[in-house]
Amino acid sequence: MALRETLKTWAQGPWLYPVVFSIGVLEASFVLVPMEPLLIPIMAGRGARVWLIASVLIAGNLVAALIMYWLGANLADVTIEPFMAWLNAEDIYAQTLARLREEGFWALVLIDLTPAPYQVAMAAAGAAAFPFGLFLLATLLARGVRYYLLAGLVLLIGARAQRWIDAHQLEIFVWGMIGFMVTAAIMLLL
Repeated sequence: MALRETLKTWAQGPWLYPVVFSIGVLEASFVLVPMEPLLIPIMAGRGARVWLIASVLIAGNLVAALIMYWLGANLADVTIEPFMAWLNAEDIYAQTLARLREEGFWALVLIDLTPAPYQVAMAAAGAAAFPFGLFLLATLLARGVRYYLLAGLVLLIGARAQRWIDAHQLEIFVWGMIGFMVTAAIMLLL
């Protein structure tokens, strides 16, 4: 059984919120691909509970963001920099650090909204000594927009979205990767 189907099965029972929280944590810490192909099937058919699911995702993202921020602020040289080297993302990390120092709050919000590696931005915010309160506000704002918009779309479109995703999985993955690469290239050029 594929990972998506396994998670979807787990999310049918009492494990719904722990699974959703875990997806939120993983997406904001180590998983570099957007998780919407997993999240939409979990949200579909849940009615008004999609808002609670979105809130749990945001909570998971926030926990991971706090960890990444702390690692960036306290252990960047032994954790974040080797991780960025392993990802071959040193240039993106350096650009993100510079962008956060120069542009501040709205740069962090915009980075959090794009397919850019969220993890890089969270760690860079810590390493750049980005003000903690503004970091929390930017993270909550960006993640809130992302997940509540997704919840609203799933609620509006419902099962049609699931059928469309099932029929276009490869295209979604390819366009997601293209979006990731374009965003990374733009960040390098800025």
